[in-house]
Amino acid sequence: MEKRLIRFLLSKQGMAFDLWLVRLFGRSLLNALMGRRQGFTPQPMLILTTKGAKTGQWREAALPYFQLGEVFIVVGSKGGAPDDPAWVTNLRAHPEAELSIRGKRRPVMAHIAAGDERAALWDHVTRAMAVYTRYQKRTDREIPVVVFQDRLALS
Repeated sequence: MEKRLIRFLLSKQGMAFDLWLVRLFGRSLLNALMGRRQGFTPQPMLILTTKGAKTGQWREAALPYFQLGEVFIVVGSKGGAPDDPAWVTNLRAHPEAELSIRGKRRPVMAHIAAGDERAALWDHVTRAMAVYTRYQKRTDREIPVVVFQDRLALS
């Protein structure tokens, strides 16, 4: 039963349903099922809206997040795939984005953490979700840690 549910959630209709769950409850059924299979406790979810790097069209992604004070942290792991998720590419081209957390929308500015900042954040997220360490071992690329700050607070 669980395998069939995961297969459905990975379909176009299932992903739309899971996105609806994230909008409504801030939780992803797919993330919960995959977390249980891989042995981690899923984080709360947000919806990230980015402007496409090539198309300029707005795109949405449901992602687990961490909050540290006033900033939000998202990891671009893509399960340890050799390339970054599309939303990371979009943010590199257009760092202005929007986060939606439990229905509350926030205009944000993103940056990819580097150096000491990345090391500290990576330590924080891998303590919370050790699966990111396994993902890093699967790939040669440095998995991006993305920091979002409220655009209104930056003004």
